[in-house]
Amino acid sequence: AGTIDAGKIADLELKEASGLAASIEQADLLWSHNDSGDQARLFALSKTGKARGRLYLDGVTAVDMEDIALARDLTGQSYLYAADIGDNLRARTSVSIYRVREPVLASAAIDPHVTPEVMTFTYPDSVAYDAETILVDPRSSEIYVVTKEKGAGKLFRLGAFASGNSVATEVGVVPVDTATGGNFAPDGKSIVVRDYSGTAKLWPVGEKQSVLDALKEAPCSVNVGLELQGEAICFDRSEEHTSEL
Repeated sequence: AGTIDAGKIADLELKEASGLAASIEQADLLWSHNDSGDQARLFALSKTGKARGRLYLDGVTAVDMEDIALARDLTGQSYLYAADIGDNLRARTSVSIYRVREPVLASAAIDPHVTPEVMTFTYPDSVAYDAETILVDPRSSEIYVVTKEKGAGKLFRLGAFASGNSVATEVGVVPVDTATGGNFAPDGKSIVVRDYSGTAKLWPVGEKQSVLDALKEAPCSVNVGLELQGEAICFDRSEEHTSEL
């Protein structure tokens, strides 16, 4: 169907959008963040790029935030998951995911401060990986990370969010060359993962199908347009299409 230019990002401090997630609590709202080099903060924007506010994560230092997700936990509470999982030099001894309750923004832009929960994890055998993709399964609240590899990324499962330290479990591969971002559909029936090529891959997920089994099936191709360094993608909660930055 091609791509649609919906607008320009108005907040000039969002210089290198590395992740994207559609709000659960509010219509016409997206969440994003900068790549490495910025403080720990999230940006709220409309679907046409208008600035809607910022959310500052107090008490943590952003090393290389690469992706963001939104999902409800099993109690129905909506959470933002900010994935500080980038490691270009493969030198980090551990990486983290920050979780905060999704705020409901007022009509005027606000700059709130929140203290996130922190889930710190390592990979098996303390091997370091560069990763830019987090997937949170809305059916189970389980978290998955896709590493950024040539040819195909590795798929790691973290389980449900839990503050403290943990070790990821390697469960399979994702056939995307240098994966830069991904997202679960709000109903859990699709997974999309993108790269730099101008296309993303989309997999349907059966009602009782595991994430790994779904990713073993042949994907569909989604045109996201050629970008200088495209890394962000998510499903629009009000429409059956994806959005990307």
